[in-house]
Amino acid sequence: MKKTKLQALELAHFRGATQPTRIGFDPEKKVTMIFGENGTGKSSIVDGFSFVCEQDIGSLGDRSGADRDLATSITGSDPLVRVTLTTDSGSWAASFKTNTKKVLVKPSTGCPDARILRRASILRLIEAEPSLRFAVLQEYFNVSQIEKCEKALGDAIRSKEVELASQVQAFAQAEEALARLWKSEGSPAPSAQQWAADEAAKDLASLGTQIKAADAITAAISDTETKSATVATAAARVTSATTAYNKALAEQKAEESKVIGQNTELLALLQKALSFLKTNPSQACPVCQQPADGDHLSGELAKRMATMTDLARAATGSEAQKRALDIATAQLTGAEAAFVEAVHQTASTTNASLLPPLAQSPILATELAAVQDGSLEVEQRLKAAAAILETLVSLKPALKTFRDNAQKTVNQQAAIVTQLQQLHRSRTGQESTSTLLTRLRQALRVVGDTRKAFVTEVLTEISTEVERLYTKLHPGEKVGAIRLSLDPKYVGSLYLHGDFHTAKSVTPQSIFSESHLDTLGLCVFLALAKRYKTDDTIIILDDVLTSVDAAHLDRFIELIHDEEQHFNQVIVTTHYRPWRDRYRNHRAPGNKVHFIELRPWTLESGIRVQGMILELSGLKGAAAATPFDRQAIASKAGIFLENVLEFLARVYNCRLPVNGHSGYTLRELSDCLPSKLLKALRVERASAQKDATGAEQTVWQPIPLESLIARVKSLAAVRNQVGCHYSDLGSLCTDAEVEDLAQTAIALGEALVCVKGGDFPSRSKSGSYHECRSKKVRLHPFEQPQ
Repeated sequence: MKKTKLQALELAHFRGATQPTRIGFDPEKKVTMIFGENGTGKSSIVDGFSFVCEQDIGSLGDRSGADRDLATSITGSDPLVRVTLTTDSGSWAASFKTNTKKVLVKPSTGCPDARILRRASILRLIEAEPSLRFAVLQEYFNVSQIEKCEKALGDAIRSKEVELASQVQAFAQAEEALARLWKSEGSPAPSAQQWAADEAAKDLASLGTQIKAADAITAAISDTETKSATVATAAARVTSATTAYNKALAEQKAEESKVIGQNTELLALLQKALSFLKTNPSQACPVCQQPADGDHLSGELAKRMATMTDLARAATGSEAQKRALDIATAQLTGAEAAFVEAVHQTASTTNASLLPPLAQSPILATELAAVQDGSLEVEQRLKAAAAILETLVSLKPALKTFRDNAQKTVNQQAAIVTQLQQLHRSRTGQESTSTLLTRLRQALRVVGDTRKAFVTEVLTEISTEVERLYTKLHPGEKVGAIRLSLDPKYVGSLYLHGDFHTAKSVTPQSIFSESHLDTLGLCVFLALAKRYKTDDTIIILDDVLTSVDAAHLDRFIELIHDEEQHFNQVIVTTHYRPWRDRYRNHRAPGNKVHFIELRPWTLESGIRVQGMILELSGLKGAAAATPFDRQAIASKAGIFLENVLEFLARVYNCRLPVNGHSGYTLRELSDCLPSKLLKALRVERASAQKDATGAEQTVWQPIPLESLIARVKSLAAVRNQVGCHYSDLGSLCTDAEVEDLAQTAIALGEALVCVKGGDFPSRSKSGSYHECRSKKVRLHPFEQPQ
């Protein structure tokens, strides 16, 4: 499948990009180095990849106390933030969702995945607790769903354990309650449960009917008592009304005796006459038809009635009391009838009842007949009813006792049934829950074992790969045997062990050096990224190497280029200038790397990007430039020649004089190569040629180096006088001599530097010659001639 080629990353108002920044990539080179001193914007570029590829704000999210708002440049605002990644298969633009710090990427699918390793991640991986170490690598193992299942199963197990404990407790409580009931009844059966089962089997329907009947008769007796009290109350009202009426009647009689010939009948007659005259005015007497003045007659009637006011008041009072007496008498009659009827109904029901308390106290038939006999006086019927009521009331205590005992029996059976049901539910629940718990625990073991087996398998593979990578970086150092393993007792606890000389299976952080720990974290990251890569995986190493020496740096560079084939793109950022200079000075395959150099950052300009060229290319460019800059050319040629000769001196372990400084002059370096070595020193460069049949074959072209190095010796003074120091002698050197120095340096460089990789032939794996990484350039001899 075709791999996506990066073309550009554009930052607008993101992090340090106070001005729009575009970082272009060479799609033909798998490795890109972004070099810049601290504070030039390397982290902003890496965070840009995180922003668009991971929908995350990058290193700001990793740093404790970091202000996440500063993902937006200090000269911009959230709506202006945009990071665009362009490849040969499309573009993806990331921005903040409106009024949030959530990242939105359009289109939402297809964006290359970025695996970013920062030094902070290495420290967390190496120095963190086992659980936190596992969290650092969590995304690679992809067992989060399994862990969710394990957590859900664990929660279910704990829930069911609580449920089982509750069921056991409920069973014990029900068993204890039945035992108390059983003992309270005198332990009538061999066991409480057997007795409870027997009691629960009894039919208490008839007992329930008797309880209802007893309640009904008791209520009827109480109602009859109420009606008896109503009769007494009504009789008292009649007595009171009779007394009041007699008193009012006596007062009326007294008023009649005061006026002879006047009484209430006359007063009533006069009132009617006056009323007639008012409604029927006439000039004649309405009785005798004699002429009379109607108004005068009405006046006379009113005067006569005025003399009878007290009599009228007394008559009104007596009439009112008479009405009250009539009402009271009617109420008494009704109350007596209701009482008698209630007694008859209640007594009849009691006599007909088969309840045990009533069977021993029947109502006498003669008394009951008297109550119903309409020929008897009311007083006689009431007397018989009162006697029956007295008998009925005497039955209430027995009815209550019977009813309470019956209800106790019913309640006890209900309690027994409840406890028996609880026993059954608890026993059944325990069996079901225990079975389910067993299955849940089995499932948890299966899921846990499967997860551990999967992760262990991955860790075993990863450990093998980490050990391979680590051995490449630290050959023959008696450190390694790196092993990653899970703690079998806990979910997500990752242990790291290795060997150190005779110490076996030690924790690396307790004994390894800082550089060994850095490279260990790097190897773990590369191994995991390699296992889980996709066709579009971008590996980004963000300032991960700061503590390695020259030998380890060379091996690390070698490792990067060995592993680059497994990834779509490898991007390294560094402020470590020796790393960059390894490529620039052809000590590493610089032609295989796209270089991006960052200039110092300013608020006004933001991130400033420039390219970088290798030394040989720079020298060629200077030599061909117009105007001819003799000082620059001599300087560049001299530095390049020192680089070449220092490389040869190291390859053949040539002797150099002890001096008080770290470098050597061009003369010292050219003189250190023995004559026997110079005579044998040659380069072979491979070229493809077609034979007579047209088939392509590799032809090795030999290039002796002795004459070129001899020429360097003769021109050393030109370099010093023109390219290094101010002197009158420098002015005496001609441009031709300077150009000769440059062309000699270029010729020596073109002989040694691989066109494909841009590196010197520094690899010695063949045992017969030294070769470059592409194996297109060979350096002979393999060792100094004896």
